[in-house]
Amino acid sequence: MPTAIIVGVGCRKCHALRQLVEEIIAEQGIPGVTVQSLNPLEADPPTDQLVMPPALLLDGEVIVSGRVPNRQRLERDLVARLKGSG
Repeated sequence: MPTAIIVGVGCRKCHALRQLVEEIIAEQGIPGVTVQSLNPLEADPPTDQLVMPPALLLDGEVIVSGRVPNRQRLERDLVARLKGSG
């Protein structure tokens, strides 16, 4: 089961990224994806790569770091990775 982790301290952009990810997953009908939030001040993100909030990790791979991407780009990247892994 894929896990999407939103890395952020709870700011407006972090919430916007999480909402966007959840909307795309629901609209695309991709089952079994867990979406979690992780505050980097409380725990280290599960990746060897440097990430800047807001960030999106998908099974440890950095998809987005330091920004909220436009919806089309994020949807393209998420769908390719999630439907490709399923």
